Amino acid sequence: MRGIDTIRATKWYQWLAVGYLVLMAVFALFAPLLSESFLGFAPNELTGSDLYYTAPGSVEQDGRTHLLGTDRMGRDVATRLIYGTRTALFVGLGVSVISLLISLVLGLAAGYYGDRGVRMNSWQLIWIAISAVVSGFYSSVFGFGFWLIGVLILIGSIAYLLGRLSERRISVPIDLLTMKGIEIFKTIPGLFLILSLFAIMRQPGMLTVILILGLVSWPAKTRIVRAETMRLVSSNFIKSAQLSGLSDWRILHRHILPNVLAPISIAVAYTFTGAILAESTLSFLGIGLPEDIPSWGAILREARDYFAAWWLAVFPGLAVFFTVLTLNIIADWLNQR
Repeated sequence: MRGIDTIRATKWYQWLAVGYLVLMAVFALFAPLLSESFLGFAPNELTGSDLYYTAPGSVEQDGRTHLLGTDRMGRDVATRLIYGTRTALFVGLGVSVISLLISLVLGLAAGYYGDRGVRMNSWQLIWIAISAVVSGFYSSVFGFGFWLIGVLILIGSIAYLLGRLSERRISVPIDLLTMKGIEIFKTIPGLFLILSLFAIMRQPGMLTVILILGLVSWPAKTRIVRAETMRLVSSNFIKSAQLSGLSDWRILHRHILPNVLAPISIAVAYTFTGAILAESTLSFLGIGLPEDIPSWGAILREARDYFAAWWLAVFPGLAVFFTVLTLNIIADWLNQR
């Protein structure tokens, strides 16, 4: 009955938002079929020199029509908009997943252990320090992707194995370190931090954009997870689980994590929106994705060079506007539920 009442209480514009999101998913999944089979153009296909900056409705010599016009290189705008939808959803989903994982790990650990800290031995602490130095070297030589992989492998597996070599343990204040890390991130302007990370990247690309945006968008969600975890730890059913002898891992993933996912889902929806806006902004500035990857922001950037080409500003601008509006409506809907 509750599910039926929720459906009846859903407003018409919320259904429109869901429909628009489904349409975006269809565009993203079937971009090659829609662009090449129906429109007849590839995203980076160059046309004749007489079709640069042509208005919507222009026709090729072979009869193909540019429904939304062409850009400065003669590429079909409608095709690039469809592929830009795939780019936007891929970036938004990747950033949301990365920031969510970081937030859950740090927030659950900080909220559960609190002032007690995490008990670690000296070998684990030494290996974490070595891992930080090695990962910094890899980031400067091979790029950002190797940095993340190196940290996950070194800290996740080897530190665990070495941790069994010593019985002497030290209390690491994970809650204090997490909150100090959040404060440090908050003091640095987000755009400045993103630009600084892009400046040290050797091979910028889709993965680089996702990793950077994901690693700078975790503090807000970490606060939510930490606060919700601390509230649950003080509840009676968690205290009963601790007294019954359940391990910390079992309590965290069986009892606390399911109760944390509901409130954090709203923040993830807003992160999805922010990631799409951030990627469009970076592409508009010319420091985001490479030229061969279609993006709404890249199409908007080309409108600066030729103001008469209004279609290069209107159509991608509308795509960004309606996507952000749709995701905000869905996030508000989740918040109301």
